[in-house]
Amino acid sequence: MMKNTPKLLIFDVNETLLDLSLMERAMNNAFGNEAAFQIWFHKLLMYSFAETIQETYNDFGAIGKAVLKMVEAYFNVHISEAETKTILNHILNLKPHADVVEALQALKTKGFILVALTNGSKDALEQQIEKAELSAYFNALFSVSAVKVYKPHANTYKYVLDSLNVSAEQAMLVAAHGWDIIGAQQAGLQTAFIEREKKSIYPLGKKPTLSCRSLKELVKQLS
Repeated sequence: MMKNTPKLLIFDVNETLLDLSLMERAMNNAFGNEAAFQIWFHKLLMYSFAETIQETYNDFGAIGKAVLKMVEAYFNVHISEAETKTILNHILNLKPHADVVEALQALKTKGFILVALTNGSKDALEQQIEKAELSAYFNALFSVSAVKVYKPHANTYKYVLDSLNVSAEQAMLVAAHGWDIIGAQQAGLQTAFIEREKKSIYPLGKKPTLSCRSLKELVKQLS
C-alpha cells in the first residue's frame, strides 16, 4: 500500500485508455506516409497549447481539423472534406487498450473514485466512453471546455478537484503523456505515468509518483 494512497484517479483518455491505432492507420493511408499521424497529433497538441498561452480557445475538434490542413500542406496532398470527416470521426470509435477494462473494474471494486479528463469536447468524450463500453466504470467525465484552457494548464486539473471537492493531495492523474504528468504535478496532484508504446517521461521534469508498464501494474501498486 502506498504511504499516501489517493482516493480520486483522474484518467487521461486518448492513448492512456483508448488505442489510437485505428485513426493512425486511416490517416497514414490517406497521406501515403507513415509519419502523417504523428505529425498531425504533435501539431494538434502544439496549437492547443498555443491557444492556451495566448488566451484564446477553439474546440479541440476544430483545431484537429485545422492542423490536418497544415499536414496537407506539409505533404502537398489534398484530402477531400468527406475523407477528412471520416478520418477525424475515428476518434469517436476507438477501442480501449487490452489492459483497460480489467484494471478499471479492479480499481472501482477497490473503492477508488474514477473520472476521465480530456482536451476534447464533453460530447466527444461521452461518445468515446460509451462506444468503448467503459461508461460503467466512471463516476464522472470532464472536459477542459468547461474552463476553456487545455491541459497541462493547472486550471484543468483544479476544475476536476473543485467539482468533486477533493484536495490535490488526495488525487492522482493517470496518463501516458509526459506533458500531462508535469502539468498535474504543478497543480499538486500525485501522478502515475503509464508506459504506452513510444511514450516517455519528460527528462527535465520531476519523476512521477508511480511509473507503470500497464494499468494492471497500476492496480498492483495501488493495492
